[in-house]
Amino acid sequence: MQTSLAQHYAALLQQTWRGMLGASAFGRDGRLVDWRSALLPSIAGVANGEVTRLFDPARLRQPETAGAMALNSFLPWRDVPDRLQLAGHGPFTELRFLARCPTGVRGTPPMLDLLAINGAQLVAVSARGADYLGHKPGRLAAAYETVTLPDGMEGWQQLMAGLATEPGRYRHLDAVSLLKNAIGLARTFPGYRLTLVYLFWEPTPADALAFHRHRVEIKSLAQTVAGSLVGFSALSFEELWSGWEAEHREPWLREMVAELRARYAVAIGAPAAL
Repeated sequence: MQTSLAQHYAALLQQTWRGMLGASAFGRDGRLVDWRSALLPSIAGVANGEVTRLFDPARLRQPETAGAMALNSFLPWRDVPDRLQLAGHGPFTELRFLARCPTGVRGTPPMLDLLAINGAQLVAVSARGADYLGHKPGRLAAAYETVTLPDGMEGWQQLMAGLATEPGRYRHLDAVSLLKNAIGLARTFPGYRLTLVYLFWEPTPADALAFHRHRVEIKSLAQTVAGSLVGFSALSFEELWSGWEAEHREPWLREMVAELRARYAVAIGAPAAL
């Protein structure tokens, strides 16, 4: 049932994009023929060379995904990171897109959508779209039992132990991925003041029970890791954009937020049967 709910919202986001761009913009695989179509109009003029230097443009061929939402939200700040505020942090001097931070366990390191840096302050963003509604609790690989976490990571250590004994505790929140992100940050950036920001999509209004459960799980994880070396905070994309509106009055930013909402802040409700 929850997978159907995730598919429902993902399909509505896809319909929104098709309504704006037209069916001809999409190939038979359901992805955009040209990734440039996924960029907001206000940033569509970004040079191809710069885009490919910043991130893999193929990720934009699915514009309804969290990765595309994050890129469209943060790419406009690439030249003015000193004006970016992110979950109460900022300003910044550098933005890095799609960064991998090894955890010390064999395999592909976890991906972070954004690293915002200013001296020894680093804020990392892990974004999720509607897919968390159909999330299936993951299990940590046995290799993590041998990973030694740095001092100050006791809260994350407690989370890791809880996930090992009760893997189904988090029904919607991908706590395993967030744990891996936190471990990767602590190991990759020793000596930094670290914060992991969980950025997630919600419809308008987000009144279905699944969205309430998701936020309850976020609060539970935040309480578990409070005071850790890698801090944790969470907010929705809409809360992020509203915060920018409250902080800035410039026309370019208000235009950008309006474009983001037109594409992602869709006023949709859950079907009665779900």
